[in-house]
Amino acid sequence: KKTNENSLRVNQQYAHLQQLTKSTLGARKAFENILVNIDRHDVYSLLSLGNFYLRSARKNKMRESEVCKAMDFFQKVLTLDSHNIYAANGIGMSLQMRGHLSQAKEIFVELKQNENDFPDAWINLGHLCLEGGQTLAALNLYENCSRKYLSDSDPVVLMFIAKCWYILGREEGNFS
Repeated sequence: KKTNENSLRVNQQYAHLQQLTKSTLGARKAFENILVNIDRHDVYSLLSLGNFYLRSARKNKMRESEVCKAMDFFQKVLTLDSHNIYAANGIGMSLQMRGHLSQAKEIFVELKQNENDFPDAWINLGHLCLEGGQTLAALNLYENCSRKYLSDSDPVVLMFIAKCWYILGREEGNFS
């Protein structure tokens, strides 16, 4: 068992290194190797593969099969750990990508209300609002998230805020 544990850690570190070097295929294969050969219940690998398939679906014009694979990985994590916020968030993102916006919103609202240190729920709620044409609500979520969790310094969230201001300005006729 100790050897298996060491092997798991080494393989997780290798997979993480693959991610850091932007070798997505290498990382995916390393996580799959962990699940097949070492520990089929490794939550970190399951979450990583779920995230991999979500990113892949986004890049490949929302391929339904990839969104379904992602959702399967996140659901497996929740069967192993029913309070895993990352899996719940992944399911919310999968639902959003599949067009189930009200179900996704329920998940993100619950995460936002129940988790004290989880900015992802605020950001994903902002995305839902923006997608639904509620630009001001999205702006408020992004700004509050940025202030509360990210010291107003995360460039990605600041970009979302800028996008909201641009949309609002365009709607008011201040931009061409």
